[in-house]
Formats: sequence, structure tokens, C-alpha cells
Amino acid sequence: MPVKYDKSFRDRAVRMVLDRLENDRSLSQSAVIKETAPRLEIANETLRRWINQEHVDAGRRPGV
Repeated sequence: MPVKYDKSFRDRAVRMVLDRLENDRSLSQSAVIKETAPRLEIANETLRRWINQEHVDAGRRPGV
């Protein structure tokens, strides 16, 4: 059964990745996700989807 994470946890996880990417432009999004997701005990793909949704919600990427 899938785990339901609360919004504050998701927001904090996304912010961790985006802040790291902003502070160190030499890293790729994939590399930061692979480093961050295990520390938060979540799947890489889960974190990647949350980040993609954040980009859509902020209007930086097309989608729903």
C-alpha cells in the first residue's frame, strides 16, 4: 500500500533539493535527488515527481 506523506514533508523535501541546486549549479537535479531521497527515506522517483509537480504549480513547466 502506498505511503501518504503530509504536505509539509513534501514541501520541505522539494525545498531541500531546489536550495541545493540553487547553491551549487555544478550538480544535476538527478544527482541531488539521488543524494537527498535516501536521507529522507523516500524513493528517488517519488522525490523527482514532487519536484516536477512543483515546477508545474509554479508555472515553470507546462502540465496540470
